[in-house]
Amino acid sequence: MTNPYETPSDPESEATLINGGSRLGIEFTSDWSPHGLHQRRKHWRHRLLDISFALFSLLWLASLFIATGSPYAGIFCILTPTWVLLSVTWFSNLSFRNGRSFQRKHRGLAGIIHGRIDAGRIVIHGPAVSVATRIRHCPRCKISRTQAMLQLPGFETTLPIVKQDITSSWSTSAHPADVTQTELMNDLCKEPNAIGTEDTLQGADLRSLPCWRIWKWSGWMLISLGIVVLSIAVYQTNSLPTWILNPPGHYRLGKTDSLRAAGAIVTTLMGVGFLGAGFWQWSRTWRRLGRYAVMVYPDRISISHKKLIFSYHDTALKHFRWTAVGLIVRDAGRQVRFAIPARWFDEESQQLLHNWYGRSSEPPPQSLYVGPMI
Repeated sequence: MTNPYETPSDPESEATLINGGSRLGIEFTSDWSPHGLHQRRKHWRHRLLDISFALFSLLWLASLFIATGSPYAGIFCILTPTWVLLSVTWFSNLSFRNGRSFQRKHRGLAGIIHGRIDAGRIVIHGPAVSVATRIRHCPRCKISRTQAMLQLPGFETTLPIVKQDITSSWSTSAHPADVTQTELMNDLCKEPNAIGTEDTLQGADLRSLPCWRIWKWSGWMLISLGIVVLSIAVYQTNSLPTWILNPPGHYRLGKTDSLRAAGAIVTTLMGVGFLGAGFWQWSRTWRRLGRYAVMVYPDRISISHKKLIFSYHDTALKHFRWTAVGLIVRDAGRQVRFAIPARWFDEESQQLLHNWYGRSSEPPPQSLYVGPMI
């Protein structure tokens, strides 16, 4: 039975549930540069936090001055842990507000972006990188006709969309059909002359790259170190008197005996740790590194990784270069970050990729690449 005195629901404030089905679709244009995020994240609670931190800092400084030779010196000891905790909170909040941490991690999206949320999916086009994902994969996704708050999978922070950013909105099904990976890739780009493939990246595909040699030799060095440390542990164990490991009931181990036994145990654990780390590092030269789907266009490259699809265009394409190994991704420091092996493509596709990306251009001065890493 409904309450006749209940205030009618306002359709303007209707929002999606976190990780739930969307009842609204929106199209938006926003500014996720540091300045744009700072303007969109302004809130009266931030000013209250600033004032509280300033006043508490003054109180803490005052307690510092009266701490010496005063019966109230204990106040300083009480206030200091609280001040440290409040300082960490304030600095973390300040970093969140100014938006610069987002620019450092996701430079290809730090600027004017436009996107669409509809039918259980989110598609966002940034200055150099675009992303697409399913709403159900987002840790947080709240949408209304006046604002939205998004946290994409793999992103550490929420991203705001305010009222003036929303260009249009409409009602959608609360339980949309599941979106396929191909549909998400087509949402990012629908050019007909794309080269698409899906396969498993293996360590052996990267044999010609410096990272493969680093994995190999660092793995063997750690394994060798583990064998040496375990040999020392065996020697230490054999040098212990048998009664130390199984002392008589009436005998209590002295400090020296305990240290000798503990040293053998610690050395054994260190050796096992080195062996495990070495085997994991060496196994990267031959084991499976992940399964990926890619769509390559003359002016765009899309890569599906876990719950996100990344699409690189404009300046971000300078990270990609076609070589005998395949499409190699290098950051601003020319370090290899990812690779799409040549064996994934037939000869005709390889020739097209060579024509599109067989250049000798330098990567951009600031890394725009964000996505899967090897």
